[in-house]
Amino acid sequence: NENDDVKKKKKKTKNATKSEKEEEKGIWKSERKRREMLLTTTLTIQTRAAFALEDFAKREEKKGVSCVDVKEGGKGQLEENDVVSVNYTLYLSDEDGTMGSKIDSAKFFVFGVGTGEVIEGFDAGLLGGDGVGPMRIGGVREVLIPPALAYGAKEVGGGRIPANSYLKFVVELVQIK
Repeated sequence: NENDDVKKKKKKTKNATKSEKEEEKGIWKSERKRREMLLTTTLTIQTRAAFALEDFAKREEKKGVSCVDVKEGGKGQLEENDVVSVNYTLYLSDEDGTMGSKIDSAKFFVFGVGTGEVIEGFDAGLLGGDGVGPMRIGGVREVLIPPALAYGAKEVGGGRIPANSYLKFVVELVQIK
């Protein structure tokens, strides 16, 4: 009988140990799942925050561009990624927007807006800023671009555009293709 009692205790202990192990395993699995969820949530928040900061930085950069409509356009409002045809005249400028010497001009210059084909400040000026909306066909706009959104510390055009220059464009939106 004593052997039977010992066997029963061992079996009971074995079953209890097995049950405890299963319980531990369950706790471990739920803890692992909780940690995975926490990590996923943290990564999602960090990603969203990074995109928000990037978007904020882009908006802050565009604030440096000053736009004044000389002539309001008619129909056909410009949107990012539109292919457009513009006439423009480029001047060196002071920080206050005073026009300096004429540098360049073009008729029917074609490019994609917001695609990196032109300096960032030119895109931003066409798309609007300082309470001015996107350009419309037939509109004429003066766009003052700070060095950071133009050519920065680089000298361009064989010295025609000195480093750290403010640029002023007078732009006419001829066509949205």
